[in-house]
Amino acid sequence: MSVFHTEDCGDGRHYHFRRIQTTAIRFRVKAEHDVAICLSPVNEEEDGTDRDAYEVFIGCWGGDESGIRRRGSGEDVVKVHTPGILEGGEDYQAFWIKIKHGMIKVGKSGRKAAFMTYSDPSSLLHFSWYGYSTGWGAEGDWIFADEEDTSSSSSSALSSSDSEAEEINAMEERPIQYKRPARWVPSSGGYLPHRPISGGEGPDGEVYVGMARHEDAYVVGMVVPEHGSCYIPYGGDAIPKHEYFVSINARCA
Repeated sequence: MSVFHTEDCGDGRHYHFRRIQTTAIRFRVKAEHDVAICLSPVNEEEDGTDRDAYEVFIGCWGGDESGIRRRGSGEDVVKVHTPGILEGGEDYQAFWIKIKHGMIKVGKSGRKAAFMTYSDPSSLLHFSWYGYSTGWGAEGDWIFADEEDTSSSSSSALSSSDSEAEEINAMEERPIQYKRPARWVPSSGGYLPHRPISGGEGPDGEVYVGMARHEDAYVVGMVVPEHGSCYIPYGGDAIPKHEYFVSINARCA
């Protein structure tokens, strides 16, 4: 999995942009403080303009606060107290940004609810790109859940049936049998591959069909991205598994 590095850009944010491919942006970042995501209608690295956009700040303002800013107006429309949310940059922290029903929701994997939510009263801007940046004395390393989705020629689990089987065999002692149009793709920590099969709407948002190993057997369950786990039924309980497989629609893969 590719790791992307951002330098300390001080008080002048410099974003590296990626196209938004799903309604949820998922990433892991290792930084001491001042992590930022920009939701933009254009790829500003190529466009060269300063357009109206939303900026999502995590662990900023001294490291203990997070917020959302409408950049065109310069107004901080959300600001919340989030002490230690980046845990001092000691390890990767996983976050998600969901754009749904005219709302921006920001959450941390493993927690039940979003810690920031914003609904623009004048209707949400349309955006197709997101940029990432660090600043104010902080550098960062980033891992994006959609990184493997953009590469059809790599040896990732999304590229072909053969490479998918190799990935599964590397994770487990024995292969899992599957056939198209559905495939099982290994994942962990709330991350989803491209075209996951929906299992409906749960209390914390949409859930997806998953499977995990428990006591030498594979049990079908539901992946709850906001919890960073796949829950499998066993003995009357819902058991969370942080390493699991996700069923994807492979008909047009």
